Amino acid sequence: MGNACGRRKEIRLVLIGLDLAGKTSILNRLKYTEAGSTTPTVGFNFETISFKNIDFNIWDTGGQDKIRDLWKHYYEQVDGVLFVVDSKDEARLDEAKDALHRALHDINLKDAFLCVLANKRDLENCLSVETMKNRLQLSSFPETRVWALKEVSALKGTGLEDVLIWAAKQKK
Repeated sequence: MGNACGRRKEIRLVLIGLDLAGKTSILNRLKYTEAGSTTPTVGFNFETISFKNIDFNIWDTGGQDKIRDLWKHYYEQVDGVLFVVDSKDEARLDEAKDALHRALHDINLKDAFLCVLANKRDLENCLSVETMKNRLQLSSFPETRVWALKEVSALKGTGLEDVLIWAAKQKK
């Protein structure tokens, strides 16, 4: 009934991932249509992205190892998790997997959907999506966990609209 009265749908997301994966660039691309230059996020950024009569409220958190424990403060009442992975950073893929699985074990995320954003797909010699899926052990999640792996480029903006469309379909 809410939308019939002109009320916009709201989806709350937390944007997490290792440092240098491109989280803030993705948020900037969504909000300002350009990735822009960024500095490492200490704390968080927050933006509301309006897309197709939906307000996506997105918390972008820093990804440095020392501040990953702070991610949990943004998990309450989120609908979904956007986990950003650098598609070229094979050396830190296991670290990304550990951070992702640790985050999803938080009780506040038990019902949250997950969209893994394989970022930097515009660069040559990226890891294959299948390799990323396997190394991140995405298939090991319980059947109740709704998840997807999407190829994106913060720099070029490719794939990001698809992420928002997918997230909108997951909102119950």
